[in-house]
Amino acid sequence: MKKITVKANKNPIIRGKGVCDPHLRVIGDRMVLFCSHDADKNSPSYRMENWEVWSTRDFITFTREKRIYPSQTFMGKSPFCWATDGIERNGKVYFYFSDGGEQTGVLVASALDGDYVDPLKKPLIPKGEYCNHAYDPAIFIEDDGTPYILFGAPAWAYGEGEQYFIARLNEDMISLAESPKKIQLNHPADDKVSLHKENGIYYLTYGSFYATSENVYGPYTFRGNVGVSTDHGSYEKWKGQWYHSFTVQDPTDHYRATGICYVHYKKNGEMVCDQMIAEYGVGRYDGCWNRIEGEWFTACDSIVKEENDVGGFSVAPLNGKGTLYFPHVSHTKGKRAILFSVKNVAHGSRMVVKTETGEVLADAEIPAQKFNDYRGIRPVVLPFSRKITEKELSITVEMYGDRNAFALDWFRFID
Repeated sequence: MKKITVKANKNPIIRGKGVCDPHLRVIGDRMVLFCSHDADKNSPSYRMENWEVWSTRDFITFTREKRIYPSQTFMGKSPFCWATDGIERNGKVYFYFSDGGEQTGVLVASALDGDYVDPLKKPLIPKGEYCNHAYDPAIFIEDDGTPYILFGAPAWAYGEGEQYFIARLNEDMISLAESPKKIQLNHPADDKVSLHKENGIYYLTYGSFYATSENVYGPYTFRGNVGVSTDHGSYEKWKGQWYHSFTVQDPTDHYRATGICYVHYKKNGEMVCDQMIAEYGVGRYDGCWNRIEGEWFTACDSIVKEENDVGGFSVAPLNGKGTLYFPHVSHTKGKRAILFSVKNVAHGSRMVVKTETGEVLADAEIPAQKFNDYRGIRPVVLPFSRKITEKELSITVEMYGDRNAFALDWFRFID
């Protein structure tokens, strides 16, 4: 099958193709989306006749790597190709899928765009063996490499009080190492579950809702709603940044589509997503915005992102030097300077702005301030070394200084 490549039209991405229920995974140098696929824009119900695998290196261009059909599985032909997840492990790609709202299976391929085969020729988690509706799987890999599978059904949909289940997988990734355990959660569950870990905390997520625990098996305490989407989603870290994928309505024609935004973590473990980015999308910026937040980078090196003194987030160099990457900044032609809002209470801090090719556009020492927080600090203006003639720039921001004394809050371009 010929690969299809599309340019993302901000959020939602991959418009007009019914790509939904995304689960993000980093595989090699790409971010991969394992997705469901709405088959008919006019269908009043969820009609999904296959799954799709998409990848991107920049969140601008997306390539469909594979279309997977239920006929490749024990299911046979079916309109119930519900939510999925996939992961690379042991040199292979494992694809976990839902047989409607009933049971879960697994396929294996030698590569992302390879031939997916059903090694079991039966469900990995059959209907009724552990719960009545074992579907919408998600994979979690612990820090020590231990793999887990999660699945479940929403109590509100079936009235059976079911929530989520978790079980260790064997190293072969196609068999259970233990009987699934029901996860204790003090909040009504949704159908598609996801699990990730940050700063030693486990985050059980479903749509925009999330709960946390200090143990992978729980119990999990409900913490809130990041306010992006009530439908399927997942979380993945790539190049120092956390991303949240979610399902939204496609504004063009298909029933559903996929959006992606950044994720940030407060000191108390609370997750935060930017509503502006949830609407605009990731991987691109606009030089006419009144501010570009420092935490909106798409890649970084030796940078720490943390909650600042006024409830937002800032970024700082970890070991005396840190680098941030902001690609595809539109409407930059004619801009004469860049304005940075920083905390700096020590001499010797410095900011350097470069183009994608390494050309230095601005380089200046940042004067020390007497304040130790963001209140009362004036933004610092760095004039560009030349006239900007490009309509779009991809910039690298280098920060030099002590993490405890120097941090970036936001910046903007000046005409």
